[in-house]
Amino acid sequence: MPASTAWRGVTRRKPIFDGRTYIRAGSILTGKMVIYPIIDNVDGQGNQLINWMADIQHDTFEQNDWNRPGQLSDFLPFYESWRFDWLDAAQMIRDSELILEYPMVDKDPIEAWTFGRVTLAGDAAHPMYPRGSNGAAQAVIGGNRQR
Repeated sequence: MPASTAWRGVTRRKPIFDGRTYIRAGSILTGKMVIYPIIDNVDGQGNQLINWMADIQHDTFEQNDWNRPGQLSDFLPFYESWRFDWLDAAQMIRDSELILEYPMVDKDPIEAWTFGRVTLAGDAAHPMYPRGSNGAAQAVIGGNRQR
C-alpha cells in the first residue's frame, strides 16, 4: 500500500512576492510543496519566517514517529530542480534550521470508539492524513454519532 511522508521546516528569508503569498505546487506522486509566511520581519531586517511542507508518496515507510528529525537526503533530490525567479525551493529547504519528518500513516478502523467513560473523537478515532482539517471534521462527525 502506498504511504506518504511529509517533511516540515521553517526558513528565514526575504518575502516571496508580496509577503502574503500561499504556494501549493507539485503532485503527491512527484513531490508536492506547501509554502507560506508565518512571521513578518522576524529579524528586524525585513525577512519573514516561512513555513514549508514537502510531501512525497512512496511504497513503504520504516518508522511511525511524527517528530523524527528529517534527513535532507530522503527528500531533497525531488526538489533540487525547483528553481524559479522568485524562489529557489531547494535552497529554502537547505536553509531551514530544523527539519522534521512526519510519516502519513493509514490505520485500520477499530470496532468501538467508546471505552467506559472515554470516547475517542477526531484523529484518535479516525487517524487520517492531516489535510483539509480531516481530523477536526471527523471529530464533529464522531461527536454527533455518539449522542
